[in-house]
Amino acid sequence: MTRTFAPAAVFAVIALMALCQCTKSGGDNGSDVTVTLTPAASAALAGAGKGIIVDGFYYGAPVPATQAKTDEAGRITLGEDQVAATGRSAKLRLPGTGLDTVLVDKAVIRDARPMIQVTVYSETTAANLLACSTFDGTVADAHKTGVAIACDVKK
Repeated sequence: MTRTFAPAAVFAVIALMALCQCTKSGGDNGSDVTVTLTPAASAALAGAGKGIIVDGFYYGAPVPATQAKTDEAGRITLGEDQVAATGRSAKLRLPGTGLDTVLVDKAVIRDARPMIQVTVYSETTAANLLACSTFDGTVADAHKTGVAIACDVKK
């Protein structure tokens, strides 16, 4: 018995396979971020009517073949997540959906080990009102232990 496949069905399967190769995956790459604002930082944000933005920038160290594709800091960009919150201390979740796992899986980065830099700043203002600590480590560590960021008023 010979089976034949309709060209449209074959095309649909190929298209779906290609789509799966290009998507960003949240998988289990998310990280809990605890942002602690001093009372002065909370008051400054409230006075300006602003909240905070938690930014997760994903990157990796290049392999020799991708050295020419690095950013100004010598990193391969793997994506970004941003979460907005009110102007007070909070526990938030960076979902991990901005991490382009296709680039990680293709070993575009050294050791296929994605990194994340977490920064916090004031929302939609010409001048950031906050001076905050940052987190810079592996996605795995951020997921496992969480991230703590402390903020005060920028002086």
